[in-house]
Amino acid sequence: MVSISDKKNSRFVLVLLISALFLGSESVAQSTIKGKVFEAGTAEPLTGVNVYLSGTTIGSSTGLEGEYEFTTSLTGNFELIVSFLGFKTQTKRLVLEGSEELTFNFILREDLMQLEEIQVTGERNQEWDRLFKDFKRFFLGEGELAEEVEIFNPEMIDFDVILREHVVVTSKEPLQMANHALGYNIEVEIDKIYFNPYNYTGYWNVYTSFKELESENLDQSRSWEENREKAYLGSSKHFFISLVYNDLRTDKFFIIPRSRAIERVEDEELIRMIFPTNWQDILNKYHVYRAADINFGIAHNPQLNRSGRPEPGTRFSSFDVKNYAGLVVVDNNGNIINSEEVVFLGPWSQDGFAKTLPLDYSTFVRIN
Repeated sequence: MVSISDKKNSRFVLVLLISALFLGSESVAQSTIKGKVFEAGTAEPLTGVNVYLSGTTIGSSTGLEGEYEFTTSLTGNFELIVSFLGFKTQTKRLVLEGSEELTFNFILREDLMQLEEIQVTGERNQEWDRLFKDFKRFFLGEGELAEEVEIFNPEMIDFDVILREHVVVTSKEPLQMANHALGYNIEVEIDKIYFNPYNYTGYWNVYTSFKELESENLDQSRSWEENREKAYLGSSKHFFISLVYNDLRTDKFFIIPRSRAIERVEDEELIRMIFPTNWQDILNKYHVYRAADINFGIAHNPQLNRSGRPEPGTRFSSFDVKNYAGLVVVDNNGNIINSEEVVFLGPWSQDGFAKTLPLDYSTFVRIN
C-alpha cells in the first residue's frame, strides 16, 4: 500500500499522472442506491430516516416523501442500514460492482419496547459505573486513541449480567460518539455485544455511520491524518487486506516461523463442512485462510538483525479461530466475516473500536 500523506512518493505521483491521462474528464464509475421508506400500517412516508452503508461515511436521510438517494464508488459486500428512532432497524446485504443502480423500498414497524424504554430513565449506580468502565476498556480498546473517544449518551446503555463472566450490552437508541484523535463523529447502533469484564474478551457487531469532524486549523487536519495512518498501519485490518492481495512483503509484515504460516483454503468440501448454511456465498464472495503452523506470530515493520530476523523484544500478534478447521473468512476490505469465532492475541487484542476507520478511508491507495 502507498501512503498519500506528506510522505508521498514518486510512484504515487506517477499513478496520478497516468490516471489523469486515461480518465480525462470522465468521472469514476459509481453505484446509485435509492428508494423510499414507509411506515407499516399507515403506508405514510417517513421523513428523517437514516439510510447508510454500515462502516462508511456514505448515506443520506429520507426527504418529505420518504425518498433517499446516494452514490458511491466503493465496491464489494456491504450492509445497507435503515434506522429511525422508535422503529425496528432493517438491514440488507448487498454487493456493489461499481456501476449499478439499485432501488430498495422499506417498510418500518414501530418498536414498542424501544419506545417504552426511551420514556424510562434508568437509575445508574456503582455497579453500572463499574460495568461502563469495563465496557469502554473492552469495546474502545486501550491506549491514547481510546482516551480520545467521547460517548455523548452513555445513559442509553444497559448491562445484563448473565454470568459473572458474561455481560450483554444493549442500548435504547444509537450511541453518539466522537473520536477526537481520528476526526470523526460516529453513530453506533448495537447489533450484538457481550464481554468478559475480567479479561476483556468478547464479541461485538455494530452498525456504524461516520461523519468527518470539521477541523479548526491545518495542524488539526494533519494530526487527524497522522493518527489515522498510525491506526491503520500494522492493524489486523491492514494485515488481512495485505493477505487478500498477496502484499504481505510489500506492506512490511513479518510472520514467524515462516512467511507461509497463513495459507489460503480452497477445499470446497472442507468449507461446506465448516459453514454448511452459507458455504456457497463464502466460496463465491470471500477469501478463506487458516494457520498452517500451530504457533505463529505477525509483526509489522519490525527491526531486523543481520540475519534478517526480528530483534529480541519484538511484539507479535496472532489469532485463534474457534471452529474445527481453524478457518477465518475475510472480504476484500479486510473484514472478518466469522469474527465471533476469532480471538486476537498479542497487541491486536488491545485494539478496539477507537482504532476503527471507515471503509471509504482513502489515505492508502493499492497499486496492482
